[in-house]
Amino acid sequence: MRILVTGVSSYIGRYLTESFIKKKFNIVGISRKNPNIKSKFFFWEKKDLSTPIKIKINKKIDFIIHVAGNARRDENNVSDYIQGNIINSYNLANIAKKLNPKCIFYLSTREIYGDVNTKILSEKNDIINPIVYGQSKYLVEKIFEQNFKTISLRLSAVLGVGTHGWISHVYKSLKENKKIEIINTNFNNFIHVNDVFNIIYSFMNNKVFYSDQLNVCCSNIVKSKKVIEIMKKSMKSKSKIILKKNNANFYTISNKKLLSNFKTMSVEKSILRFIKEMKNIRR
Repeated sequence: MRILVTGVSSYIGRYLTESFIKKKFNIVGISRKNPNIKSKFFFWEKKDLSTPIKIKINKKIDFIIHVAGNARRDENNVSDYIQGNIINSYNLANIAKKLNPKCIFYLSTREIYGDVNTKILSEKNDIINPIVYGQSKYLVEKIFEQNFKTISLRLSAVLGVGTHGWISHVYKSLKENKKIEIINTNFNNFIHVNDVFNIIYSFMNNKVFYSDQLNVCCSNIVKSKKVIEIMKKSMKSKSKIILKKNNANFYTISNKKLLSNFKTMSVEKSILRFIKEMKNIRR
């Protein structure tokens, strides 16, 4: 099989590409930066999807995995999200019309839902006042769904070497033995990047192709304090955990729709795998 992967130089794009190469899939990767992946199963083109482009593909593309785009970052503004998410996806959709893939796998986000006023976030939640980033990702889902079978994976935080977010911040604090202040809430709002690969591979392997939107998170729920205690023990950190009180609404994520096709790793397993990988890069 042959897969087109966008954003192949990002940590998620690179992980997915290398994982599919191990399965001996042929990968065509596009990105602005060279991912330096050496394999007979990999071909890279330097491309910027923010402008209309042509890709030198002479053989059929079975699937597209769309990773490229601007993530939610403080340095990004409205124009970044419009250009980096909407425009680049529109240009990719025009390319895809010629390639006619069996399915597009789009790495979307839970930020689509905006304000969450429920204890559990499911795909049935209303979309309430999402930020521009979330709106841009939602529009991309619709751009692809108009013309292709599209599985939109509405991701929470993705753990892996290169990740950003709360878990990454906690990891750095534990590594430096700094005190950590937290609100002890129910928690499952992340996933390991290996699960992203396994979800996509499962759909391909089972030949399940249709259009849907799926929340993606860990398979179980634990307290946030326990997450940090697991990390602290594994890292042999001397950080002190301080519990704070807060009356804000906190929610967990339901991935029941996804479970009909694939069960993700537990919170505990995801955390320990992430820590092991972080330790390995220091050696």
